Amino acid sequence: MPSLRPGDILSYSAGTTSSAVSHFRVINSVDQSAKYQSIVDTLGIQKGVLPFVINAYPAALGSVPFGVMIDSYLSMSVIHRSLRLCAQQRGVAIIIAQPLFALHIMEQCRQSAIELPMSISFVLPGYYCPVSLENYLLQLTRECRSAATVLHAYGVAELDAAILVGKRLDDGVIAYQQVSSICELESTDGVLHIRRDQTLITPGDRAFHRSGYWIIEQDPQRLHASVRQELDQWDEAQWRRRTGYLLRNGSSMLFQLRSPFAATQSNEMEHFEFARRSLMAWNSKPDWS
Repeated sequence: MPSLRPGDILSYSAGTTSSAVSHFRVINSVDQSAKYQSIVDTLGIQKGVLPFVINAYPAALGSVPFGVMIDSYLSMSVIHRSLRLCAQQRGVAIIIAQPLFALHIMEQCRQSAIELPMSISFVLPGYYCPVSLENYLLQLTRECRSAATVLHAYGVAELDAAILVGKRLDDGVIAYQQVSSICELESTDGVLHIRRDQTLITPGDRAFHRSGYWIIEQDPQRLHASVRQELDQWDEAQWRRRTGYLLRNGSSMLFQLRSPFAATQSNEMEHFEFARRSLMAWNSKPDWS
């Protein structure tokens, strides 16, 4: 952490498992307007259209020079009001949220039938987004009569919230480009290392270059192969019933249902009972290890 000064804003991502006080991020110490502009360019937002950035991520992200930033504190009522405001102002919405919560937002929008902006873009940081989740998120948003786009963000809690931003290719692989100017990336024998100033983090993921892009392979200790295979093949009906949070014991998995669905299979559990057993919360990452 750099030397602190009056006016600094610190953020401690809910995604980190560290308790070290040195792992706070100073989010206003560096001009990151170039990062945000690259995201706008990737999304293809037209000039003259005001973007509303809705922060539904469990950490502060700072200001955005290209649009309006709304902190939701993961409150669904605040998120809904933000989307309605964006629609009334004829703006475009950019929702920053972890993948499972992003889908939860749109499920709630569908049920509430609220007015939505003409376009909603999702920036999904935090953890791996299953192919089937992305497909259903896009489908659901379009069913709600909004154009939809998904970007994936890769960051490290102690360093920067979005170091890489990418889109999924036709073969299902996410192709990332570096957008952070304050971090340096290198891959040694396929192992990813990220540095910011004097802090070096090896997150455990593997990284490779392909046609000018970064390809990230998730650490199997955080994303078990059987969990990825299971979630990647879910269909609309399964995502509509289930949250994506689960408990794995060997080859068996127990899935949390959305409220108010009731279990119809032995591998399903009612929403709040699962939350009591697993201490699940929307601001927490799922345990897919």
